[in-house]
Amino acid sequence: MNNLATHRLTLLLRLSICLLVFACFTSVAKAQRGSAVALVPQRAVAIARLNWKLVRSDAQFRSMLNANQLDRALSDLNINGSQISEIVIFSGINTSPNGLVGGIFEGSYDVGQVQSGAVAQSRDVCESNVRRRQRQIEERLCRAARNGIASEHAIAT
Repeated sequence: MNNLATHRLTLLLRLSICLLVFACFTSVAKAQRGSAVALVPQRAVAIARLNWKLVRSDAQFRSMLNANQLDRALSDLNINGSQISEIVIFSGINTSPNGLVGGIFEGSYDVGQVQSGAVAQSRDVCESNVRRRQRQIEERLCRAARNGIASEHAIAT
């Protein structure tokens, strides 16, 4: 996969995880009724709370926040951007791929539908990766057979 596809998959998986976390803790947020900010991990150091309805309708805000990319990611999860009312984005000190970064989305979307869609997409990604790896192994075995190399060595390299 190229870097763009890997980046999109990473964003999609992060967004899926955030949505699942949000779905699991909605009762906590309602009990505290402060806002979704109450769900942000304690080790987060940067937090932004956005009124998405306002940001979504302003061209300059959309440009600054790369809202088109977020709309595409939401669309991949079968969420219309108009269904989101507020977004809380948070980050840790280390924003590497293994670092803390996420978002919590408040709105009128169907959480169950998003969860089932995210699970299906994750399954598809896993199956695709397995098929890709099988093709790589088969290609190596074919090359090894043509070159007269032992098949165990071809798979390991």
